[in-house]
Amino acid sequence: MKTIQFGVVGIHGFSRTHIRSLRDAAAAGDPVRLVACLAHERNRDEAYAAELEAAGVTLVPALADLLAMRDSLDVITLPVGIHLHAPMAHQALAAGYHVYLEKPIVGAIQDGLALAKAAEQAKGRLFIGYQDMYQPVSVALKRDLLAGALGRLRSITVMAAWPRNNAYYARNNWAGKLSAGGSWIFDSPVNNACAHYLNLALFWAGPSESESASPTAVTAELARANPIESADTTALRVETAEGVEVVFVASHACRTLRGPLFRIVCDQGVIETQRGGRVSTAWTVTRPGQAPETRGEAFKPVIPQGVVARVLNGESRPVGTVQQALAQTRAVNGAFLSSPIVPIPEGVCDTATLENGTTLRFVPAMNAILDTCYDKGCLPTETGLAPWLKSGKRVDVRDLRVYA
Repeated sequence: MKTIQFGVVGIHGFSRTHIRSLRDAAAAGDPVRLVACLAHERNRDEAYAAELEAAGVTLVPALADLLAMRDSLDVITLPVGIHLHAPMAHQALAAGYHVYLEKPIVGAIQDGLALAKAAEQAKGRLFIGYQDMYQPVSVALKRDLLAGALGRLRSITVMAAWPRNNAYYARNNWAGKLSAGGSWIFDSPVNNACAHYLNLALFWAGPSESESASPTAVTAELARANPIESADTTALRVETAEGVEVVFVASHACRTLRGPLFRIVCDQGVIETQRGGRVSTAWTVTRPGQAPETRGEAFKPVIPQGVVARVLNGESRPVGTVQQALAQTRAVNGAFLSSPIVPIPEGVCDTATLENGTTLRFVPAMNAILDTCYDKGCLPTETGLAPWLKSGKRVDVRDLRVYA
């Protein structure tokens, strides 16, 4: 089996997660090797840069230098800001590389469609870094759904209460923004930290083992408690061509971490599961009048970059695809067309100082709101617990090709 040579853009921030994943994949026996990194501003952590070089990793100062290493590299990974996803992916594909692009694929649907066209014409493959798409357990659950084990799939509700402090919004120059560098990014729970989980729900609602459902209409409720441009609280009702309704509610303006939780409702029973962190990826099936059944415990998590290497060696493995990613982007664009971003009134919010000295801006009632949405499969305005919030209009996204 050929060892697939990787180059990573960046050595700071989230780039270190990609570097660590490649090292872990190699240690686990996957045919990968970290060969080079783009080390822009290496002086921010010279010790780490020196550690990489001591391990045999070549560091280069610019993307052009990395792309010039065609004889030494097979795959370029892009753990970069959302506004850089499309331009850097275009450059790497044009240079003949396979590309592992961090999620979300882009901010605006027009940028995603253009990138999809470029990927179709490129020699290399474009993989999208929605981690759950690479996990055998995700496909196993979907196979149960496609087989009709519980009858027809009706709805999927997703809930994520993920607190984020002020340091989260100060981590870079695009956090909490609607756009950056002339591109839409919609930085928010639904298009960044929790984007995985809307993507996963649409995947489970899809018509085949590899396809995601096609969003047809979106009704959203967006709000912010933090002093940011975008939303820190996002709620969507997504209608799909497959007839499955997806309700997604997530907030960073909450006090207590919970989720992401998934409730999958079918005609003959309900599936519940949790993702994220180190929780079990098993799922629980409950049928009327029967004891709950746990499934999926035997599946072990895999490292996406290792899966990419095996696929490039000819193995058949589930991966994150452009089609899946564009379904998520279409839903997100529909959400920001549907709803204004409602500033949450000062009297409804609170601020806590955390042990590390950072501050957390939150809505004391937010956890109860999210829990109720999850229990009822509804949006926040439908709980009666968020009188300060407004429901957006229903937006048809079937023919959406440009967000403007």
